[in-house]
Amino acid sequence: MLRYIAKRIAQAIPIVFIICVICFALIQLAPFDAIDMLTRPDMQPEMVQALKSRYGLDQPAHIQFLSWLGCMFTGDMGYSLVNHQSVAFGLTSRLPNTILLVLPSYTVAVILSVILGLLAGMNRGSRLDRIIDGLCSIGMATPTFWIGMILLYIFAYTLNLLPVLGMRTLGREANMADILRHCILPWGNPLFRIFARNRPVCTVCRHQSI
Repeated sequence: MLRYIAKRIAQAIPIVFIICVICFALIQLAPFDAIDMLTRPDMQPEMVQALKSRYGLDQPAHIQFLSWLGCMFTGDMGYSLVNHQSVAFGLTSRLPNTILLVLPSYTVAVILSVILGLLAGMNRGSRLDRIIDGLCSIGMATPTFWIGMILLYIFAYTLNLLPVLGMRTLGREANMADILRHCILPWGNPLFRIFARNRPVCTVCRHQSI
Protein backbone atom coordinates (compact mmCIF):
# COMPACT_ATOMS: atom_id res chain seq x y z
CA MET A 1 0.00 0.00 0.00
CA LEU A 2 2.79 2.41 0.93
CA ARG A 3 4.61 1.55 -2.29
CA TYR A 4 1.46 2.32 -4.29
CA ILE A 5 1.00 5.68 -2.53
CA ALA A 6 4.66 6.58 -3.11
CA LYS A 7 4.33 5.64 -6.79
CA ARG A 8 1.24 7.81 -7.23
CA ILE A 9 2.94 10.77 -5.53
CA ALA A 10 6.01 10.34 -7.77
CA GLN A 11 3.76 10.31 -10.84
CA ALA A 12 1.92 13.43 -9.68
CA ILE A 13 5.07 15.58 -9.20
CA PRO A 14 5.91 16.08 -12.93
CA ILE A 15 2.23 16.58 -13.75
CA VAL A 16 1.88 19.31 -11.13
CA PHE A 17 5.09 20.95 -12.38
CA ILE A 18 3.85 20.96 -15.99
CA ILE A 19 0.50 22.44 -14.90
CA CYS A 20 2.36 25.19 -12.99
CA VAL A 21 4.47 26.00 -16.07
CA ILE A 22 1.41 26.15 -18.34
CA CYS A 23 -0.56 28.35 -15.92
CA PHE A 24 2.41 30.69 -15.44
CA ALA A 25 2.93 30.91 -19.21
CA LEU A 26 -0.75 31.78 -19.78
CA ILE A 27 -0.52 34.54 -17.16
CA GLN A 28 2.58 35.90 -18.87
CA LEU A 29 0.78 35.94 -22.24
CA ALA A 30 -2.08 38.02 -20.85
CA PRO A 31 -2.14 41.65 -22.07
CA PHE A 32 -2.15 42.92 -18.47
CA ASP A 33 -0.58 42.06 -15.12
CA ALA A 34 -1.26 42.54 -11.41
CA ILE A 35 0.26 46.04 -11.44
CA ASP A 36 -2.58 47.26 -13.65
CA MET A 37 -4.84 46.94 -10.58
CA LEU A 38 -2.64 49.38 -8.67
CA THR A 39 -2.03 51.97 -11.34
CA ARG A 40 -4.08 54.95 -12.45
CA PRO A 41 -4.18 56.57 -15.89
CA ASP A 42 -2.51 59.71 -14.53
CA MET A 43 0.48 57.89 -12.99
CA GLN A 44 3.92 58.60 -14.38
CA PRO A 45 5.75 55.74 -16.17
CA GLU A 46 8.49 55.95 -13.52
CA MET A 47 5.96 55.21 -10.77
CA VAL A 48 4.56 52.25 -12.71
CA GLN A 49 8.08 50.92 -13.25
CA ALA A 50 8.83 51.33 -9.54
CA LEU A 51 5.78 49.22 -8.68
CA LYS A 52 6.85 46.51 -11.12
CA SER A 53 10.33 46.53 -9.63
CA ARG A 54 8.89 46.30 -6.10
CA TYR A 55 6.94 43.13 -6.94
CA GLY A 56 9.62 41.64 -9.19
CA LEU A 57 7.55 41.93 -12.36
CA ASP A 58 10.38 43.66 -14.20
CA GLN A 59 12.41 40.44 -14.14
CA PRO A 60 12.51 37.94 -17.05
CA ALA A 61 9.72 35.37 -17.06
CA HIS A 62 11.93 32.43 -16.07
CA ILE A 63 13.35 34.37 -13.11
CA GLN A 64 9.81 35.25 -11.97
CA PHE A 65 8.79 31.60 -12.23
CA LEU A 66 11.78 30.33 -10.25
CA SER A 67 11.20 33.01 -7.62
CA TRP A 68 7.54 32.04 -7.33
CA LEU A 69 8.44 28.36 -7.14
CA GLY A 70 10.96 29.03 -4.36
CA CYS A 71 8.40 31.03 -2.39
CA MET A 72 5.85 28.23 -2.74
CA PHE A 73 8.32 25.69 -1.33
CA THR A 74 8.94 27.93 1.69
CA GLY A 75 5.22 28.49 2.31
CA ASP A 76 5.16 32.09 1.08
CA MET A 77 2.11 32.23 -1.21
CA GLY A 78 2.32 35.96 -1.75
CA TYR A 79 0.02 38.90 -1.13
CA SER A 80 -3.43 39.32 -2.67
CA LEU A 81 -3.85 42.71 -4.34
CA VAL A 82 -7.61 42.10 -4.50
CA ASN A 83 -8.28 41.20 -0.86
CA HIS A 84 -5.32 43.16 0.53
CA GLN A 85 -4.14 40.27 2.70
CA SER A 86 -1.71 37.38 2.46
CA VAL A 87 -2.85 34.48 0.29
CA ALA A 88 -2.02 32.03 3.10
CA PHE A 89 -4.33 33.89 5.50
CA GLY A 90 -7.09 33.95 2.90
CA LEU A 91 -6.81 30.18 2.43
CA THR A 92 -6.66 29.30 6.12
CA SER A 93 -9.60 31.56 6.96
CA ARG A 94 -11.74 29.72 4.41
CA LEU A 95 -10.44 26.25 5.23
CA PRO A 96 -12.98 25.41 8.01
CA ASN A 97 -15.96 26.07 5.70
CA THR A 98 -14.28 24.11 2.91
CA ILE A 99 -13.77 21.11 5.21
CA LEU A 100 -17.36 21.39 6.42
CA LEU A 101 -18.62 21.24 2.84
CA VAL A 102 -16.24 18.67 1.33
CA LEU A 103 -15.43 16.13 4.06
CA PRO A 104 -19.01 14.92 4.76
CA SER A 105 -19.67 14.51 1.02
CA TYR A 106 -16.55 12.43 0.48
CA THR A 107 -17.15 10.35 3.61
CA VAL A 108 -20.77 9.52 2.73
CA ALA A 109 -19.85 8.86 -0.92
CA VAL A 110 -17.13 6.34 0.00
CA ILE A 111 -19.37 4.56 2.52
CA LEU A 112 -22.20 4.49 -0.04
CA SER A 113 -19.84 3.13 -2.71
CA VAL A 114 -18.70 0.28 -0.44
CA ILE A 115 -22.26 -0.63 0.58
CA LEU A 116 -23.63 -0.56 -2.98
CA GLY A 117 -20.57 -2.42 -4.26
CA LEU A 118 -21.19 -5.22 -1.78
CA LEU A 119 -24.88 -5.29 -2.65
CA ALA A 120 -24.07 -5.47 -6.37
CA GLY A 121 -21.56 -8.26 -5.74
CA MET A 122 -24.02 -10.30 -3.74
CA ASN A 123 -26.64 -9.83 -6.47
CA ARG A 124 -24.37 -10.09 -9.51
CA GLY A 125 -26.30 -10.02 -12.78
CA SER A 126 -29.54 -9.07 -11.09
CA ARG A 127 -31.71 -6.01 -11.67
CA LEU A 128 -30.20 -4.37 -8.55
CA ASP A 129 -26.70 -4.86 -9.99
CA ARG A 130 -27.72 -3.19 -13.25
CA ILE A 131 -29.43 -0.31 -11.42
CA ILE A 132 -26.32 0.42 -9.33
CA ASP A 133 -24.09 0.26 -12.40
CA GLY A 134 -26.49 2.54 -14.25
CA LEU A 135 -26.47 5.10 -11.42
CA CYS A 136 -22.68 5.21 -11.54
CA SER A 137 -22.75 5.73 -15.32
CA ILE A 138 -25.38 8.47 -15.08
CA GLY A 139 -23.36 10.22 -12.36
CA MET A 140 -20.24 10.20 -14.51
CA ALA A 141 -22.11 11.58 -17.53
CA THR A 142 -24.14 14.27 -15.73
CA PRO A 143 -22.57 17.74 -15.26
CA THR A 144 -22.34 18.81 -11.62
CA PHE A 145 -23.71 22.29 -12.32
CA TRP A 146 -26.84 20.77 -13.90
CA ILE A 147 -27.44 18.58 -10.84
CA GLY A 148 -27.01 21.65 -8.66
CA MET A 149 -29.60 23.63 -10.63
CA ILE A 150 -32.09 20.76 -10.47
CA LEU A 151 -31.63 20.42 -6.70
CA LEU A 152 -32.05 24.17 -6.24
CA TYR A 153 -35.17 24.22 -8.38
CA ILE A 154 -36.82 21.30 -6.58
CA PHE A 155 -35.86 21.77 -2.94
CA ALA A 156 -35.28 25.53 -2.70
CA TYR A 157 -37.63 27.06 -5.28
CA THR A 158 -40.52 24.60 -5.77
CA LEU A 159 -40.76 23.01 -2.31
CA ASN A 160 -39.13 25.90 -0.41
CA LEU A 161 -37.57 23.43 2.03
CA LEU A 162 -33.93 24.52 1.92
CA PRO A 163 -32.13 27.87 1.67
CA VAL A 164 -30.59 28.97 -1.61
CA LEU A 165 -27.37 30.54 -0.34
CA GLY A 166 -25.30 31.36 2.74
CA MET A 167 -24.35 29.16 5.68
CA ARG A 168 -26.39 30.76 8.45
CA THR A 169 -29.68 32.55 8.97
CA LEU A 170 -29.40 36.03 10.46
CA GLY A 171 -30.11 35.87 14.16
CA ARG A 172 -29.51 32.10 14.30
CA GLU A 173 -25.73 32.04 13.74
CA ALA A 174 -25.09 29.70 16.70
CA ASN A 175 -27.83 27.23 15.76
CA MET A 176 -26.14 24.03 14.53
CA ALA A 177 -29.40 22.69 13.04
CA ASP A 178 -29.67 25.83 10.92
CA ILE A 179 -26.07 25.43 9.71
CA LEU A 180 -26.71 21.79 8.77
CA ARG A 181 -29.88 22.84 6.93
CA HIS A 182 -27.83 25.28 4.85
CA CYS A 183 -25.29 22.53 4.08
CA ILE A 184 -27.72 19.92 2.73
CA LEU A 185 -27.75 21.19 -0.86
CA PRO A 186 -23.97 21.86 -1.01
CA TRP A 187 -23.46 18.33 0.34
CA GLY A 188 -25.99 16.69 -1.96
CA ASN A 189 -24.70 18.22 -5.19
CA PRO A 190 -21.11 16.89 -5.08
CA LEU A 191 -22.20 13.69 -3.30
CA PHE A 192 -23.76 12.29 -6.46
CA ARG A 193 -20.68 13.16 -8.53
CA ILE A 194 -18.19 11.85 -5.97
CA PHE A 195 -20.16 8.62 -5.67
CA ALA A 196 -19.98 8.19 -9.44
CA ARG A 197 -16.23 8.84 -9.47
CA ASN A 198 -15.83 6.25 -6.72
CA ARG A 199 -17.00 3.63 -9.19
CA PRO A 200 -13.63 1.78 -8.88
CA VAL A 201 -14.27 1.41 -5.11
CA CYS A 202 -17.71 0.07 -5.88
CA THR A 203 -16.23 -2.35 -8.44
CA VAL A 204 -13.53 -3.62 -6.07
CA CYS A 205 -16.10 -4.28 -3.32
CA ARG A 206 -18.31 -5.95 -5.86
CA HIS A 207 -15.60 -8.43 -6.89
CA GLN A 208 -14.43 -8.98 -3.31
CA SER A 209 -17.92 -10.02 -2.27
CA ILE A 210 -18.18 -12.72 -4.93
